[in-house]
Amino acid sequence: MSRNSHAPGVRQSSLMSLHLMGLLIACAFAATAGAQPKGGRPTSTSTPRTATPRPSPTPRCPPPAARKATRVPEAVAKAEAESLKVRAGELNDKGEYDAAICVVTDAIRLNAQDASAYLIRGDAYSEKHSYDYALKDYTEAIRLDPASAPAYNNRGLARFNNGRRIHARRRYGEALKEYREAIKDYTEAIRLDPNYSRAYNNRGIARFNSGQYSLAVSDYTEAIKLNPQYVNAYFNRAEAYLKLGMRDPALADRRKARELSNPK
Repeated sequence: MSRNSHAPGVRQSSLMSLHLMGLLIACAFAATAGAQPKGGRPTSTSTPRTATPRPSPTPRCPPPAARKATRVPEAVAKAEAESLKVRAGELNDKGEYDAAICVVTDAIRLNAQDASAYLIRGDAYSEKHSYDYALKDYTEAIRLDPASAPAYNNRGLARFNNGRRIHARRRYGEALKEYREAIKDYTEAIRLDPNYSRAYNNRGIARFNSGQYSLAVSDYTEAIKLNPQYVNAYFNRAEAYLKLGMRDPALADRRKARELSNPK
């Protein structure tokens, strides 16, 4: 349900599908000339089509409830902000990201020094693929709480996903820079929390997509050491082994992943 086990309301995307997409991206470095985009519909030469408007990266939130002119006591404002954060986390879990952004923005108005509120809003923006806004919120969360491993991990994930989007536009050099920046964020998350198995797995994915297959294996191995039930890490390590031409350990990891996925 969450991106990590360290902060409430922080969500984690499926790393299995993330890595599968990463494999497709890695292959694109080798040969992409002449490739046609998938999923598009043929357009008629006789009937002009209007472009479908893109969804806005920022939702239109209703104005905050009117408050009395008297100053709200700080303790009351913080308590209300906490309640709003819980609500925003629930909305994130339901996939109602626009509503979550509006609710947690009200929480930030009440307590602008709460790093976790920016973290929650960053997650919602990230799920909407609004990575520029997500990066701003994660960066603010880090400024307010420089020891937040989840903030570094989630900023790394946003950077990596942004790199995938850039790569799909065949801007490979820019994408590689994003992957490298993601690796830096994951590395800092690991420094802050050496037992952060998800950060190791995420860094392995970024290294895999940067062509650093041996380093990716090392990261997946550490993730498995910290969490022996980590199915995605076994699957991901198998793919890295295959890139290194190590078929036997790759098959062993795939078997282990299947065993963990389907316990008897």
